[in-house]
Amino acid sequence: MLLSPPPAAPGRLLAIATDFPLEWSAVAGLMLIDAVWAQRVGFSVSVSSLDGRALLMALAAAILFRAMLQQNRGSLSAEFLAVSIAAATAFGVLSYLCCTVAQPLVDERLLRLDRALGFDWLFWFHLIVAHPVVETVLRLAYDSLVYQGLYAAILFGLLGRRDRLRELFWVIFISGILTSAGSVFFPALGAYDAFGLRSLSDYIPDMERLRAGADLHFELGKLTGIVTFPSFHTTMALVYCYGFRRTEAIGRVIFALNMAMLPAIPFYGGHYFVDMVGGAAVAVLSIMAVRSLSALGHRRADGAQTAAPFVPLGDPGSP
Repeated sequence: MLLSPPPAAPGRLLAIATDFPLEWSAVAGLMLIDAVWAQRVGFSVSVSSLDGRALLMALAAAILFRAMLQQNRGSLSAEFLAVSIAAATAFGVLSYLCCTVAQPLVDERLLRLDRALGFDWLFWFHLIVAHPVVETVLRLAYDSLVYQGLYAAILFGLLGRRDRLRELFWVIFISGILTSAGSVFFPALGAYDAFGLRSLSDYIPDMERLRAGADLHFELGKLTGIVTFPSFHTTMALVYCYGFRRTEAIGRVIFALNMAMLPAIPFYGGHYFVDMVGGAAVAVLSIMAVRSLSALGHRRADGAQTAAPFVPLGDPGSP
């Protein structure tokens, strides 16, 4: 008598279908929070056919590599890119929703802290503007975050480093939660508004609309992400330095690029210096949280008699 094999457990099926089941679940949960919050405050977005193009292309590439070409490393890169795009979209919406809480602005306090630290925002701004070469280098460094994320997906995917990709995802995810919370409790319009340079910013009118609670319809493709304190750019610069650790020459280049980004952040992001201090603290806390959770997952896996298909925030035995 032939016996049919037992049905695969749900976790095993997920392992076959995706390399990032926990990550997709977290993104789905975040999108659910966005949807419920948006409905309660009357926030809405219009979605064009172009808005989901990058996500659909990444998903299609993941399916192509995994199901047709049997190239698991190519699938790893493409799927990580897809889940990262989905998470970035969800956090972009969340940053707008956080503005609707409309707590009192803290710009004056942040500016006083800058001055107490001896940071003269306008002096450094005019100094950079007076040196076009420096301005260009800083601008390129500031705009490099998207390309660093793309490169991380490609590099660690092709190296088969799912553990590194998952760690990077969770550090960024927790950082996004912390910076979003910071924007709720410490809202600020930023240095561009404080120094009369509103023409350099396209996000301040959106923040004012959101705080006023009127006309809360936006185009998804034009959402910029609007968090002043803490600085998410600062967080990401430090997170990528950490994420590319032990990659030899590549890591040194990424480190140099992000060190060049840091002095650009106040002037291209409209941030106070203390926003960067807050962003650095978020990076450290997020990395520590993920490392702690990963260590806990490894200890549980080592102590279990049967191996689970996934260990939270890490893969057993990965360096």
